[in-house]
Amino acid sequence: MSTMDAIRQRISRWTGRLRMQDFLFLCLQFIIAVVILVFLRFLPPPGWAVAVMAAAAVFISLQGDMRGWQKAFWMVLICALLLVELRSISADRTQSDKRASDDRQMQYEEFQKIENGQSADRKATAIGLGSIESTQERLMSVIPPTDGKGTRHRKVVRSDHR
Repeated sequence: MSTMDAIRQRISRWTGRLRMQDFLFLCLQFIIAVVILVFLRFLPPPGWAVAVMAAAAVFISLQGDMRGWQKAFWMVLICALLLVELRSISADRTQSDKRASDDRQMQYEEFQKIENGQSADRKATAIGLGSIESTQERLMSVIPPTDGKGTRHRKVVRSDHR
């Protein structure tokens, strides 16, 4: 007897003791177990593991009377789905916090650029105002003052002669 024949014989004995309903739900459990393994490898977005858990709860309610090992297997699957969901939520929060931190850093750098530009503009304006004042002073020293009507006043120098 070959190894494959021995395996087939054991499977047929084992499945022969299972009812058809038990066999179908065992297949569903196997499919959910594969989904859990995929979820553990490639973490789904939050909510997907809960959706599979809800489907498992529907299957549990449809199964009716279960043996002890079947109940235990369903509980293991549900706990595994719960762990996947908690990991998914934690990873999503970490990713969201990192994205928010990166956004804040980028905004800070952009505001720094704007502030530096405005500071340079203020300095240029102050220098410009200073040059305007010095130009005005030079002009005032060259041009004699007027009375507003276009006539020039001469500086009257008073001297007290006694």
